[in-house]
Amino acid sequence: MREELAGAATWPWAKEALTHQGGMVLNPSYFGTTGHQNTMIHEMGHIFGLYHVFKGVSERDSCDDPCQEIIPSMETGDLCADTAPTTKSKACHDPEAVNDTCGFTIYHNTPYSNYMSYTDDNCTSHFTPNQVARMHCYLDLVYQKWLTDNHPAPVPLPPIVTGQSTNSVSIYWLPPMRGSLYQSPSFHASGIDCGACEKDGVFHQYAFQASSPRICDTSGYWTPEEAVGPPDVEQPCEPSLQAWSPELSLYDTNVTSPCPEMEGCTLTLRFLHPVIPHRLTLWVTYSSSNSGNPALANIELITDAGNGIYLGPQHVFCDMPLTLRLDTNNVAISAIKISTFDEKMEIDAAMLSSGPSSPLCSGCQPVLYRVQRQPPFTSKSPPPQMEQTFTDSSVIRGLKYQYMIQVETGRLLSLPSPPLVYTYGQAYCGDGVIQGTEECDDSNLLDGDGCSKKCYKEMGFNCQGEPSQCYVFDGDGVCEEFERDSSVQDCGYFTPLGYTDQWASSASASHQDPNLCPAQAATGEPSFPKLCSFQHPEVSDLNTDAWFPCTAQSDTNNGLEHSYWIKVGFLHPGVAAAVMVYLASDGSWSGEPWRKMVTILLSDASGKNHSLGTHVLSCYRNPLVVNVTHDLSQPFFLTFSVILLFSSPSVAVRAVALRTSCHFSTFALPGCLHQPCQIDSCSPPQIKHASIRCTGGGEASRCSVKCHRGYSITVLNGRGTPPHQRTIELECFHGSWDRVVSCEPLDCGLPDQSHVYHAIFSCPWGTTFAKQCSFTCGPPAILQGDSDRLVCLEDGLWSFPEAYCKIECPEAPNIPSAKLLTADCLASGHDVGSFCRYRCSSGFYVVGSLKKKKPRKYFNCDTGMNIGDVCYPTCVVALNTDLHDPVVLSNGTTPSNLKHWMVPATVQSIICTGMMKWYPDPENIHCIQSCEPFGGDGWCDTINNRAYCQYDGGDCCPSTLSTRKVIQFGADCSEDECTCRDPDAEENKSKVKPLD
Repeated sequence: MREELAGAATWPWAKEALTHQGGMVLNPSYFGTTGHQNTMIHEMGHIFGLYHVFKGVSERDSCDDPCQEIIPSMETGDLCADTAPTTKSKACHDPEAVNDTCGFTIYHNTPYSNYMSYTDDNCTSHFTPNQVARMHCYLDLVYQKWLTDNHPAPVPLPPIVTGQSTNSVSIYWLPPMRGSLYQSPSFHASGIDCGACEKDGVFHQYAFQASSPRICDTSGYWTPEEAVGPPDVEQPCEPSLQAWSPELSLYDTNVTSPCPEMEGCTLTLRFLHPVIPHRLTLWVTYSSSNSGNPALANIELITDAGNGIYLGPQHVFCDMPLTLRLDTNNVAISAIKISTFDEKMEIDAAMLSSGPSSPLCSGCQPVLYRVQRQPPFTSKSPPPQMEQTFTDSSVIRGLKYQYMIQVETGRLLSLPSPPLVYTYGQAYCGDGVIQGTEECDDSNLLDGDGCSKKCYKEMGFNCQGEPSQCYVFDGDGVCEEFERDSSVQDCGYFTPLGYTDQWASSASASHQDPNLCPAQAATGEPSFPKLCSFQHPEVSDLNTDAWFPCTAQSDTNNGLEHSYWIKVGFLHPGVAAAVMVYLASDGSWSGEPWRKMVTILLSDASGKNHSLGTHVLSCYRNPLVVNVTHDLSQPFFLTFSVILLFSSPSVAVRAVALRTSCHFSTFALPGCLHQPCQIDSCSPPQIKHASIRCTGGGEASRCSVKCHRGYSITVLNGRGTPPHQRTIELECFHGSWDRVVSCEPLDCGLPDQSHVYHAIFSCPWGTTFAKQCSFTCGPPAILQGDSDRLVCLEDGLWSFPEAYCKIECPEAPNIPSAKLLTADCLASGHDVGSFCRYRCSSGFYVVGSLKKKKPRKYFNCDTGMNIGDVCYPTCVVALNTDLHDPVVLSNGTTPSNLKHWMVPATVQSIICTGMMKWYPDPENIHCIQSCEPFGGDGWCDTINNRAYCQYDGGDCCPSTLSTRKVIQFGADCSEDECTCRDPDAEENKSKVKPLD
């Protein structure tokens, strides 16, 4: 701990929270001294999950930090809505006004007397209710074993209304914070946390030990211990320090040591409780493998006995965990071993899940809920229940009710939940009608479907109608008015009314390679919007669609300030209104502790530079838009080029745009008053297959171009547009239109195979608007439906097919010397997966079904017939008989009088004993009919309808079939052979069982 710190504590979500490395450390230089006696209270607040009250203000990464707190909020800053934003201060009053790089701010009613501030003991005095609630959450979630009160945790939030009818109302509530299961007193010593169990007895556990032969990086990061416990990587698909990685930098360089060629880099994760697993979940949060090969070379399950079960290579995705269903034949697994050849892979966590009814969860019982109501129920109160829903049928319209829920474990009751106050008949979120502050209502209370459980639109969704139908609008190909200035993918790059944007047309840079990182990559409009990456750019990732100083490592002048720069020029110089820089990477994950900055200079016609200041780069604010404020006391100048000076080689630029005002000619440029004014005008555009409407005149002229039906806009020069657009706006700029466009026939292209699977398309008339393509089905597929035509529509898509191609099998073939047993196979048109069954005629067998056995010899001996020798019984095999099994039949029983309920012992071998007798006695060895390999297939095989064949796997009794219907395999069976013989079936349990 640093000398200036009075104390330090472990967060409750840290892996070390419940280990010997958790807790707090207090500086003896301050502990107990005047002004620092509340330090322990402050650190306990951190242990229970409280941030400083100045988090999001003094503790933030930048001015565009998404966690910056501007108003009290449960989602930003210290995550408490009753602590106002404030700066870090030791004064016992509101701080002075702050004027920093983020602007001028005055803070009022700040929580300077809060225990989580930095003021002294004579000032700090309290926690707020939100802080107390937050601490209670972590007491219930993490520190349950610290509690001495055995009462159950309460339901944390009020119940909500989920349904309403003419005479009833239904409500739902959350489970308590400690989960819906509790441990019975007799199992307290087991050490099992019932939070790891599901209601059906499935037990989940994360790895508790990790090891790897790979030497840890000298930085101390990415150790195997980072893969222990639950996942804690905050941003998947981006490098993180909270995961294990085999990455190893040699001698403090950027050169990474590759994984060993034979086994690769391995990580072994051990679990505390060996279980018979049903599922393995693995969080791989980062992978640099782009080859198409599986990122994981192998996953090995290590049994409790130390044996290995290999699962083979696996593909992974960084934004979703890999889940594998397992079947280990009832073998318990205690560890897994993961192999990879991706030295930059990051593994966050692994979870092993048992099947239902795990013995480890046998001591966990479901909690009960008591529903309380005011006014009280007219009849007796409802009994305790396990369900989290309740329907009240004794309600009166217009009367106000208050519902509260209590949790019961054993004989202990929790505190009541916060109340739901509800007037029967009132509107509610989930009724499908938008009212009050609701933004949507889709008749359900689920998050993630576009309309949240509080009836607010979720990010990225738009909702329409009642009940609301929500859809993801960005990328759907339709430019709606509300997304015109935000969706590049649907609407193109947005330019405000009255302005013109132009992309850089030329570029030069301090560091460039014509093949790897050309400066020209930053010119022109980006082909399509791509995400900005936080990580250090790599040549293989950018594919020359962005510039970054890829040759900077070998440069000898890297110590110079602003040694990384790019200069871009523009085709039409103008008075700049703003400069926009589109980033491919902000370089924040480069190992450098400081924020990456850019200094922007505007160059005029004489080469003089005009500074726009220095700005922080961040993917959270992409593009970086820097508005230009002109000094009205100085002459205006035309911007010919823009120079970007970077503080780091880790930044990558995808494009640069210059924004100018369309009406800036109203300002007097230098010398304009002494020269005759000449306004550059644009002649009306001449475009075939389009209607054109123009407004204004001279520099202010604008033309709207609308292509005729069946044609779409094609941009020949200038800013692009989304595909299949029929309208576009042109603006006059220094005597020429900002874009050169044409109207071309709308082309749907050849239909994709996904339109109609198993089809062959023919488009003799072309693929443009209103043209038709026909399709035929490739054999053995057969056309199903009326129309075999697709039409090219106005949106550039093919019409929905009204027919499809279905693969069917013809009627079953006629096999010589065999009888078809499945009557349905006589017809044609069988679906894929159908099967037909045959039985060979007497004297014939299925080719390949008979094993080679020596005929007409009953015993096959290894060496001879002396003491200790072993002989193997064989049964005579003839072409007109079925296979036979050698069994022991005693007490005069023969194959002819063997009852169906008898289970004779099968003989594998006979041994010559010391009494010079064979065991078992060959006279008691008989051959009986073998079982057919069709048990449990849903067909009742009469040959298998006996105890020796497990009664055909339950196929001959309705009670043991899921369909409850017996299907006979062949109609030529006697009445007794086709009946339900199994004595353990429901039909026969009341009957007297035969004695063996």
